Amino acid sequence: MKVNIGRFYANDKPRTIKVQVDRWDTYNVDHTLSLIALPLLKQFKEQRGGATWVGNEDVPESMFVEEGGEYDAEWGTRWDYVIGEMIFAFECCADCNYDSQFHTKDKGFDVVKLKQTDERIANGLRLFGKYFRSLWT
Repeated sequence: MKVNIGRFYANDKPRTIKVQVDRWDTYNVDHTLSLIALPLLKQFKEQRGGATWVGNEDVPESMFVEEGGEYDAEWGTRWDYVIGEMIFAFECCADCNYDSQFHTKDKGFDVVKLKQTDERIANGLRLFGKYFRSLWT
């Protein structure tokens, strides 16, 4: 299926975006979307021009700041943390065999570490949804 999703402007020049989705792309939509989102998030982190407000509930306690404070360097640090968590989540989702790292010859399968990683993935995806509209430069 080909979809023309319209004309957008970049640097004051029209840009036409066309998306082609093949039948097999919907077999694992999570994997397909991860392959698209991951390089975009990595480039966004490198090129971002500013930072959005990130709530204390979305960062480790060591990064807590006073709510409603003035813009300062902590905003960028907290935003980098959030983007990093999104990237981690999409890296795992893009890797079809990411869980193979939890298999060891001597201890078998490390269920505890798998659960911790799955929780981090879920948090990264939650942050992606929460801050989706802030992914612009």
